[in-house]
Amino acid sequence: MFPQTPSLALFTIAAALLAPPACPAHGTFHERMAQLAARIERAPADAAAHFELARLFCQHGDWALALGAADAADALQPGAFATDLVRGEAQLGLGHAASARGALNRFLASQPQHAPALVLRARATTALDGPEAALADYRAATECPALVQADHFREAAGALEAAGRTDDAINVLARGLARLGPDPTLLRDALALEEATGRVDDALARIACLEAAAPRREPWMARRARLLAATRPAESRAAWAKLLRHLDSLPNLERGLPELRAIAAEGRAALESR
Repeated sequence: MFPQTPSLALFTIAAALLAPPACPAHGTFHERMAQLAARIERAPADAAAHFELARLFCQHGDWALALGAADAADALQPGAFATDLVRGEAQLGLGHAASARGALNRFLASQPQHAPALVLRARATTALDGPEAALADYRAATECPALVQADHFREAAGALEAAGRTDDAINVLARGLARLGPDPTLLRDALALEEATGRVDDALARIACLEAAAPRREPWMARRARLLAATRPAESRAAWAKLLRHLDSLPNLERGLPELRAIAAEGRAALESR
């Protein structure tokens, strides 16, 4: 395939601008697209504008257009931009895992601690060789000194769990929490694994963190009581009793909310059945 020429890139911009936005969030995309169109019209050989266009298409999920814009940037100024990172994400989006991994290999050769690229290559490797083969990249991504997001830890933990390494998955989530603070998504994932593996004390600690940040604490109070039921029935009863006292202290309008009425009924049933 020949590199996309600037004139063809302008054609793809025009096509994107003419496409009606599917949701309000597309407004920003179309505004930025219009800005880039004007910039490239003024200076068709502006390689940086073509690269920005490639990244914008990638963020929007327009994978084929992202590849074309990346080719245009390279045709104008070879090797000046991180086009292989764009190609890796776009090829992966198109379902071309082998091509994606090849592009990401080239990018990571010069930036081996780029967490998003490591995660993308791990996804490509998972598609090609299974989750076990991708673990090294996931581990490296979560150990990067910068650019690590909660989703990187979650994805790494998911790969470890899929490979049957639940303890390692929990450790990765714990490392993410230590690094990023009490992220609710990490807390929920860790809680689910700790509940499933019988780590009651660790799960209770997660529930306490989630309860502290929740707009309504009652669902987490009920979660604590349920968790204790199997192994610590006396503590479970005490937790249900505390929750019912708390519900009784609420104003009538709050206490009458359907969710809270259901929790209260569950608590009363739990206390009456023992």
